[in-house]
Amino acid sequence: MATSLLTNNHQLHDRHPKKHNHYSFRDFFQFNPEAGSVVDWNGSRNFFSSEDSIIGLLEGLEEEVGEASAAIMYSIGLEWGKHDSLFFESWLRKNLVRVPVRPTSCSCWKPGGGPLPPKGGAAGKLT
Repeated sequence: MATSLLTNNHQLHDRHPKKHNHYSFRDFFQFNPEAGSVVDWNGSRNFFSSEDSIIGLLEGLEEEVGEASAAIMYSIGLEWGKHDSLFFESWLRKNLVRVPVRPTSCSCWKPGGGPLPPKGGAAGKLT
């Protein structure tokens, strides 16, 4: 399955914008057979492909360009990864705001992990 950048709206998402339990297949994907499109919960267009289709694409590319096929596939994956990370960053910023953060008074761990030494001295030293 591949995803493009935001292009469409998901009707269920438009009706229930704060819904977060949308991970069933039918809730997450919206199918439009007339337009031949599949839109996910986030409004991105998707397509589904079998493993055989992907292997055929790779073999055809290798036949056409030879050893350069590896560099081409790497470049395609790199660009897809860049777009996906930008989308995820914007999605996270938008959706993280919705989650209430509870402050904690626990000061028993230091940054980087591990327990803090007792107040007044180093761990194991009596003061």
